[in-house]
Amino acid sequence: MKTSLKGMLAILDEEALVLATYKDSKGVPTIGVGHTAAAGGLAPKPGNRLTLDEAISLFTSDLAKFESRVEHAISRDLAAHQNDALVSFDFNTGAIDGGSVDEKINAGNLDAAMDALQQYKKSGGATLPGLVRRRARERAMFERAEYPVVSHIKVYDRYPGKMRKVALSMLDLSAFADGAPAPATAPEPARPRGLLAALIDLIRAIFKRRT
Repeated sequence: MKTSLKGMLAILDEEALVLATYKDSKGVPTIGVGHTAAAGGLAPKPGNRLTLDEAISLFTSDLAKFESRVEHAISRDLAAHQNDALVSFDFNTGAIDGGSVDEKINAGNLDAAMDALQQYKKSGGATLPGLVRRRARERAMFERAEYPVVSHIKVYDRYPGKMRKVALSMLDLSAFADGAPAPATAPEPARPRGLLAALIDLIRAIFKRRT
């Protein structure tokens, strides 16, 4: 199952786009949204730079790997919001098939699965508030189809450095996601639609809920 538009934006809201190669906490050359050579395709090297469109295109390409991992790990049918939550979880941890989350879902123990997911909140042995919050948001997404309202993407021209927020309305979204599905709450169109059109539908839906 493909990640929905709202699922993609939720992951981007948790992450940040970095437009120049940097070394992550383990010293691995990284660019874009956590992209490393292990993901395939571009192998980040010092001096590499991406445009915003290129970085998000790379992100959507990388997502396919995690979508496939979730599909292979979970034997039960998932609703779109459940799939989105698990793709977000695996994108962050790589643990969809390395613990008990998948086993509990496959056994139908969804509450227990989300309890297990909440345990993935540590890095280097320390509990990180950011991971606690992310796991809680993924649980809300999985259980109640609750998504964050995303209007900006966090961008670093270089990392470490100053972070800036780029409004989604400033991006040519149709350029990097040709076949993104519509939001999970809307019926799927007969043919794939551009991300820009899906985003417009999402904004309209948010506006209607607020009026």
